[in-house]
Amino acid sequence: MSYNLKYRPTTLGSFFGNDATVRSLEAIFEHGDVPHAFLFHGMSGCGKTTLARIVAGKLGIKEGNIQELNAASTRGIDTARELISSAQFSTIFGGSKAYVLDEAHQLTGDFQNAILKIIEDCPKHVYFMFCSTNPEKIITTIRNRCTQYELKALNYEEAKALLDHVIKKEKLSMGDEVVDAILKYSAGCPRRLMVNLHSCKGLDVEDAESLLEGESSGASLEVINICRMLFRRQGNKVTWPVLMKAVNEITKEGSAEGVRRMMFQYFAVSLAKATSRQDVEYFTAMLTELSVPVADGEVGKAGLVYILGRIVVGAEIL
Repeated sequence: MSYNLKYRPTTLGSFFGNDATVRSLEAIFEHGDVPHAFLFHGMSGCGKTTLARIVAGKLGIKEGNIQELNAASTRGIDTARELISSAQFSTIFGGSKAYVLDEAHQLTGDFQNAILKIIEDCPKHVYFMFCSTNPEKIITTIRNRCTQYELKALNYEEAKALLDHVIKKEKLSMGDEVVDAILKYSAGCPRRLMVNLHSCKGLDVEDAESLLEGESSGASLEVINICRMLFRRQGNKVTWPVLMKAVNEITKEGSAEGVRRMMFQYFAVSLAKATSRQDVEYFTAMLTELSVPVADGEVGKAGLVYILGRIVVGAEIL
């Protein structure tokens, strides 16, 4: 089992980092005045959904009564109506139920407006937990009805403590330089820390650095895949529709500007490792095209598509 699943926290006490958030939640449960709507927001992989599950567990909600909805694929008005109808009914044995809405910023406007009333006049047995990397895309009237917590990246000491904990549990033999490399490329993201630790088992520092530079240079695996599609020296036969499909998928969950920044970082690392003048010229040209920020929303996506079009024409990958 991968470490990010094996060592996923199940209690507030085992949740690394974000101490103020943990203390606030503990105080809420201690005083017994638990709100019926939460909004957990922060970067991808920081533990938003995990914390929502922990809160549901603290409320005594059994796993079968926790309904998770991924707004990236389930987000329309029909789903909202089903949720509202379902929320009216108690569970078979009279316990509470929780609705965890992951990637909540992707819920349609109709969905968000439809559930406003039930959030405001929430049945006593129902709890809503919104998880989002882009909370500003959730309508203000929902945000105002939620108790909000921003989950931040782990600082160095917290990230090191988490790594040391898992290394000890797994009885791994890992040099300090490899641990430092994992910390360097994980940017305080708990999920990335665990994924990188699992990937670097048994590697020396040179191999670990090489692996982490390729897979974690500030870019998600989806962005890295797009970058590799564009690299003409690898003999790619990628068509424009395939490239656009990948772009459409990744911009559903993140901003076009975030994608541009990660691509810029990836090619900056590639330039630093280039071994021929041809590669230096190529990566420099890529960075030139990617150097100008794009806007938010659909306008930003259009700007990113334009940049990629210029790169494709120059790279002649079609």
